[in-house]
Amino acid sequence: TVTLPEGADPSGQPAWFVSHLTYDIVALQPVAIQIQPRSIKARGHGKISVDIFSSGAFDAASIDTTTLRFGKTGLEQSLGSCAKKAKNLNRDRRPDLRCSFEVAETDLRHGDTTVFLNGQTMDGASFQGIGRVKVR
Repeated sequence: TVTLPEGADPSGQPAWFVSHLTYDIVALQPVAIQIQPRSIKARGHGKISVDIFSSGAFDAASIDTTTLRFGKTGLEQSLGSCAKKAKNLNRDRRPDLRCSFEVAETDLRHGDTTVFLNGQTMDGASFQGIGRVKVR
């Protein structure tokens, strides 16, 4: 929340001043992800598959897929699609979710090695996964 009362600057010109500022800090739940392929072409036009794993503290079946962002900063709107139903991908008896993202929309460049996945669950909890890739 920002409160901006109108006033005047030192020369007498009309101006706005910040008199009150509040903000919320949102903790990101860390989640495990696996990326395939791990080596991609910069500016490629293919897809990159990301498995989002459930854990004792996180249920991948609860993801609101419309909130998923993936790429260089984790803010890129690169989602192609997600599986309709979560299923156990890593043999730990927990439901995991596989999604695909458009490489061309990830903003990855030659030499990048880290990618970020951000999203929210259906109840609004924010999460983040960090993965390794080789962008050639």
